[in-house]
Amino acid sequence: ARWERLSELYVTRQRGLRPLVSELLPACTAAALLTDLAVSPAWRRRGVARHLCGHGERLCSDWGLPGLALKVEEANGAARRLYGGLGYEEVFRRDDEMATRVARLPAATRADTARTLLRNVPSSVLTLAKRAEERKNVR
Repeated sequence: ARWERLSELYVTRQRGLRPLVSELLPACTAAALLTDLAVSPAWRRRGVARHLCGHGERLCSDWGLPGLALKVEEANGAARRLYGGLGYEEVFRRDDEMATRVARLPAATRADTARTLLRNVPSSVLTLAKRAEERKNVR
């Protein structure tokens, strides 16, 4: 019966999501997770990732969530500097994760020169988080 309340998910903007999550899953704390943020090399350093993070942070505030978390590879210095500059702090680290990479097939084995495949490689991944700022006059 509690799960029938899920239909209210889209109409809880005034109260925020936290009360609904507390009722449905009392042992859990709701937080937002930004996943799979990747910017094409041609579009990097133009504010795309900064804009997407800012939008996610505003949604957290609008929905009454305590903050936003994201994952970044330890070796990705540029992304780590960006997130650090935005106020994200490391909360968790895993050295046994896998990261997905795009790998081009050797020319001799591919019919199409643009053909690629995905491969997983071992990686150290950091979880970073930032508290949401409370916003007033949310519509």
